[in-house]
Amino acid sequence: MTSDSGQIRNVPVLYGMGALLSSEYYSASETDVDISALVKIHLSRNGGDEAHIKALEVIPIYANWYDYQVQPVPVCEAHDTDHFSEVLDEEDMSRVNSAFDTVIDHLTGDAELTYTYEDFSYLIPVQTNGQ
Repeated sequence: MTSDSGQIRNVPVLYGMGALLSSEYYSASETDVDISALVKIHLSRNGGDEAHIKALEVIPIYANWYDYQVQPVPVCEAHDTDHFSEVLDEEDMSRVNSAFDTVIDHLTGDAELTYTYEDFSYLIPVQTNGQ
């Protein structure tokens, strides 16, 4: 992106992050319609009036159908604990494990972004013009 002053800026773009309140069954589609992500944006202010993005926190989500309702299930927590064992069957856990193994790499792609994993989420630090 180029600012009004002509400065080139790298900025994250988030779009089409999925449906958390409704979803298709995975088997009804050939794409991962049951996998999405929540993204928390960590901001900081370095004096002055400008805010800068400090980091992006990615929480992969699995849209689980249970009792004819869609339940957003945090992938990393379901992967690392048994908190969702009553509502996730073997096929659901297979989808959760697949998402755990692929979502962050899919989101970071070829951008060579580094990330850490803690507290059931991925934290991607964002470099903003040396800030």
